Amino acid sequence: PGTVIRGFTFAGGMIDISNSLSVSIGNCVFNGGETAIKFDGANDALIINNDFNGVAGGVITGWGLDRSTISGNHFVSCGQCINLAFNNDPNRGRSIVVHRNIFKGNARMPVEVGPIGAYTKDLVVRDNWAEDFRNRGPDPGDTMSTFVAYSLVPTYGVNTIIKGNYAIAGKNGRGEIGIELNGSGEITGNHIEDFRFGATVYGAG
Repeated sequence: PGTVIRGFTFAGGMIDISNSLSVSIGNCVFNGGETAIKFDGANDALIINNDFNGVAGGVITGWGLDRSTISGNHFVSCGQCINLAFNNDPNRGRSIVVHRNIFKGNARMPVEVGPIGAYTKDLVVRDNWAEDFRNRGPDPGDTMSTFVAYSLVPTYGVNTIIKGNYAIAGKNGRGEIGIELNGSGEITGNHIEDFRFGATVYGAG
């Protein structure tokens, strides 16, 4: 508990903070590799002000994060940038903040939270910036499965706030969905440009 990892540069390396308590990762640079930070079951994690360059797979990824913040990070030419997965467990997925991150030239979604059937509470996705997407599907006419900017689809999500985010599809053509929300919550004050749907919501609340 309480470990601080700061100021390192990783060439294809990964930090695994699974099942940890109050670990901070800040001011690090991750170049290449498949995954940069894995956090299965981590609590009170703080992931701030890191640079991720050309990380091909799930950059910050894992199951069951709880009471944690991911903020001020830069993702350039990566794969799936922030991938938060949950089960239907009311003891996980609470009070997570994803804010002030910058995404440019990435291959899939900047932020994906799910899957359908999962539980979260008081999740905040705020003031993130995404542009110049590269996530065209294998068929240029069918990008529904990949060309989404902010996808937050836990069916049992409670009080999700999506506020002040920016997304522009960029030079690779029109995107499919700017913001996707399931469960209860609020979408307000976002700027979505060159997407077929600005926001799509489903489920109660």
